[in-house]
Amino acid sequence: MFVIYAGYEKAELDQLLDLYFGQKCPEDIKTKIYCYMAICGLLWSTWCEAFQPEQALAPYGRRQYRYAKEYAARALKRRGVA
Repeated sequence: MFVIYAGYEKAELDQLLDLYFGQKCPEDIKTKIYCYMAICGLLWSTWCEAFQPEQALAPYGRRQYRYAKEYAARALKRRGVA
């Protein structure tokens, strides 16, 4: 949640994960985190549409939707699904 609230890009996320783990982040954990980011992005973009329609197309709602799309695709690719 911190990463999507802060608006981090992938390089910043990967650097943060490596720092957190004190070494290179294990690939299976990175994939799981990408899944969580996709779900959270979808949650907050949907929330914007449902409860604040004027915010759905505002920068925050668009950024959350971008996280949902981008990290879902990344996670699926890492799992060999897409």
